[in-house]
Amino acid sequence: MKMLPLIRLITASKVYRLMVPIRLGLSMMMALFSSICAAQTLDDYLLLAAENNPALKTYFLRYQAALEQVHQAGNLPDPEITMGVFIQKMQTLMGDQKADVSVMQMFPWFGMLKVQEEEAALMAKAQYEDFRERQNRLFFQVKETYYQLYLLNEKLKWTAESKRILETLEDLALTRFGAGASSEGISNKPSRSAPSSSNETGMGTGMAMGASTLSSAPPKGSSSMSMSAMAGEASGKMSDVLRAQIALKEIDNALAQLSDDKQLLQLKFNLLLHRDPDLEVKLPEKLEEPPLMLSQQALIDSVLHNNPMLKMLEFDGDAAAKQAEMAKLEGRPMIGVGLNYMYYSSRAPMGSVGAHGGNTDYMPGGMGGNMVMPMISMTLPLNRKKYKSMLTSSELMRAANAQQQRAMSNELTLMVEETLREIRMAERNKDLYEDQERLLRQTLDLMVTDYATANGTFEALLDVQQQLLDYNLKKVTNRVAWQTAFARLETLIAGE
Repeated sequence: MKMLPLIRLITASKVYRLMVPIRLGLSMMMALFSSICAAQTLDDYLLLAAENNPALKTYFLRYQAALEQVHQAGNLPDPEITMGVFIQKMQTLMGDQKADVSVMQMFPWFGMLKVQEEEAALMAKAQYEDFRERQNRLFFQVKETYYQLYLLNEKLKWTAESKRILETLEDLALTRFGAGASSEGISNKPSRSAPSSSNETGMGTGMAMGASTLSSAPPKGSSSMSMSAMAGEASGKMSDVLRAQIALKEIDNALAQLSDDKQLLQLKFNLLLHRDPDLEVKLPEKLEEPPLMLSQQALIDSVLHNNPMLKMLEFDGDAAAKQAEMAKLEGRPMIGVGLNYMYYSSRAPMGSVGAHGGNTDYMPGGMGGNMVMPMISMTLPLNRKKYKSMLTSSELMRAANAQQQRAMSNELTLMVEETLREIRMAERNKDLYEDQERLLRQTLDLMVTDYATANGTFEALLDVQQQLLDYNLKKVTNRVAWQTAFARLETLIAGE
């Protein structure tokens, strides 16, 4: 019999078959755990904010409450039941009346219930648009905070790189200072050993001393200048080291401040998502490029068509029109239909004789049946000033709503124009800052080489290094401003 390979023996074994479900479950758990631990995207954070933010839940619950009012508005008013019991029996020809029960149902004028239901539905739609507006504002807050966190992260990175450049410049200044100090020591040695080198005879000693004096003395007019220049050069290099150390202390303070700002902004971001404040926010290495924009007029048309605030005002205006219809219908009478039931005690079939007030009366027999009486009622809306005032109030509210819609349209148009201006400015600055950063890096490399060969100044190096940091920060700030402007456009358009 041919032996099976080892892998086939293992897979054919009963233990392996029993372990397959366990291995599959572990694999699924590991995949789920890895997906949870993986870097979350901005869309994931937006979904968490939509599900967890307490303020947003408040507006959604208000919308659900408004939906329930639609079911209340389309119903008839509750029927009225009236019941009376006589404490002392009331004798009538029909018998002794003991109780009276009536039921009445009022009906509004034709079409009133439908208008009330439509008005409640419009108010619910307006409440939903208010919820959408709050959701879009929350999304913009999440995006803006996310981009600001990215900006702080990039500032920390570029500031740390600037610190490394400063440390390199400090090492370079220390090197120059050490070289200057050693060269100064070497130049002083011959003057100190010149007299002992020519000590042979007396005359020779005098000549040698004269020669030594002449040789050691600098030329006229240049001795004091050269010595002071050497001393000034050495002290100047030490001041370069001190300047570098001062700049390093400042940049350390800036790094500490940026770290504090990042912690505070991370707390704000986590609170927007209503999760643990200490959770780390996953940030991308680079922000995605914003999508292509529509034309300016197309953007304005889209904003005016989709913005939740405009839609909410539109539904409010329609609800005010329905309220005007309701005011007219409330000026019509309401009709009630009911039934009255009167309960009588039965009498003797042959009649009865009784004394009433000293007189003897005969009460005929065979009566005492209960009474059922249909009823109809109608309200009389005679107070016409009340209904006229209600109609006027509804019309004024509708006119005010129309003016508010026009004002909101103008405000949104202006906001679109301002946002597009910010986007255009960011697009222009993008190429400028990249070119400036590239040129400053080349300039800094050349100036470092010049300073190493004693041809440049340390002040110029510090200035260029600071400019390089500033343009790096401007470049990332401009990128974040670009993304934030697009996020504001998305908030204004507020598509579903």
